[in-house]
Amino acid sequence: MIIKLIGTITALKNYYRSFDSFVWVLFLGTLINAIGIGIFYPFLTIYMKEQINMPMSAIGLLLALQSIVGIVSQPLVGLMIGRFDKRLALIIIMSAVTLVDILYIFSKSILLIAIVLFLSGMLVPMYYVVRNVIVGESVGSEKRTEVNSILLMAFNGGQVLGASIGGFLAVFSYTYVFLVNAVTTLLFTLLLIFRFNYKDNSSKEQKINFNRTKEKVNFSLVWKNKGFIWFCIGTILTITCYAQLFTTLPVYLKGHLGINEMQYGIIASINTFAIMVFQLPLSILTKNMRKASIMAMGSLMFCCCLVGIYFVDQYLFFFPLILFVSFGCMLFFPTSTSYVADISPPNYSGHFYGVFGGVSSLGYAIAPLIGGFLYEESIGYLWFFLLIFSFLSLLIFSVLRKEGTENVKYDNKSQVTN
Repeated sequence: MIIKLIGTITALKNYYRSFDSFVWVLFLGTLINAIGIGIFYPFLTIYMKEQINMPMSAIGLLLALQSIVGIVSQPLVGLMIGRFDKRLALIIIMSAVTLVDILYIFSKSILLIAIVLFLSGMLVPMYYVVRNVIVGESVGSEKRTEVNSILLMAFNGGQVLGASIGGFLAVFSYTYVFLVNAVTTLLFTLLLIFRFNYKDNSSKEQKINFNRTKEKVNFSLVWKNKGFIWFCIGTILTITCYAQLFTTLPVYLKGHLGINEMQYGIIASINTFAIMVFQLPLSILTKNMRKASIMAMGSLMFCCCLVGIYFVDQYLFFFPLILFVSFGCMLFFPTSTSYVADISPPNYSGHFYGVFGGVSSLGYAIAPLIGGFLYEESIGYLWFFLLIFSFLSLLIFSVLRKEGTENVKYDNKSQVTN
């Protein structure tokens, strides 16, 4: 027993040392910040509907506008990040996010919540673009998906705690919900300031070359890559389906099935707990598979969940259904992030991540619009349309798998070659 324990500890130490220290700082910071996100985000739509008395169509419009801002901000930061220190960019962005999270506490009207959502929609996606570029450029292809999986584990591990705490706090006061979220964001920011030792490997010469060629290159390489464009379309469809489960679903559960915030928090906790436990083993198990195949499997999981929601009306049946969401997340999100790095030309991953972030925001923008409209018209049609979207994304990733578009290469002049 002691020998096994010593062996396990040694293996964990070796695993820890196999990654740069900045990866584990991001892991810890993501874990802390995710607790706050898990506390407040699943209950935001309920807060807007019941505390501010907003109709679901208006809620859907505001959430859509929040995501539309990210459609613009992410490509811009992706285009510009090659000219700035990425560590400093992360610190500035997260400091601004901390201030925005504090403003949630005072958002008691439609105007104030709209302003806060606008600012949040602009800043938070920018953080993910910069973080993804750092991981994409600093971690080798063979470990990139694993690192993204580790960060996703941290995010969902925090949400396990956050969702259960948030359901409890929301019953008493939403002020506590927003306050705890702001504190966790502040802690993450302080961690970046004092412990994030990442050094930008881009030399001054590379940044000068980037500035000289930016007018010629711009986003042309992105639009020339047809496989990436189809990947973006599949991503939009997938996220449109996924986002409903955390925007429209909690309102649907409470309004149609009588499932309150605390009960929904338990369902959300099961989702995030499953990801925390199975994410890393699943990423290791599938690391030799084509990334498009893994993303197709993720779309299939979302499809199965939507079929179940259409027919289920009992609380206990949502527990197995949420596991389909869990495995869909584990398969799709870290793999899609790594896929972008694999097909990006040298020194231009920011462009691809910027566009990827933009289309992801577009998916999150479409989701509440569709959800808010169909919720008030006919909730049954909502799940039907989402099932069609999910099937189309499954079809797209299946075609990408056959064509092997993740193997696109670039020559030294950053021109597309096949």
